[in-house]
Amino acid sequence: MNGLRVVPTWRHGRERLYICLEDGRSIAWYDREAGRVDIIGDDRREDVLEVLGPFLTGSVTVGPPPSPPPPNWPASPSTPTTTSPPTAPARPC
Repeated sequence: MNGLRVVPTWRHGRERLYICLEDGRSIAWYDREAGRVDIIGDDRREDVLEVLGPFLTGSVTVGPPPSPPPPNWPASPSTPTTTSPPTAPARPC
């Protein structure tokens, strides 16, 4: 047992399965429509995929959540850019 639980949600017209730690923090989510598993941090990747196993269908992309573009994107070549760390959506856990 890896201490993770799967919480189904329906938000903003999309069905997602959130993977939550015992303390209620979400560490990943599976967007069925997009076929994507977003994982915050890579240290629990195998555990997340194990608990999601019964729910995964077809081809699925696994990785960190997409980062929003910097405020000045697209930047000119002379403008330095910074990237924001990935942020998690509202936590239903």
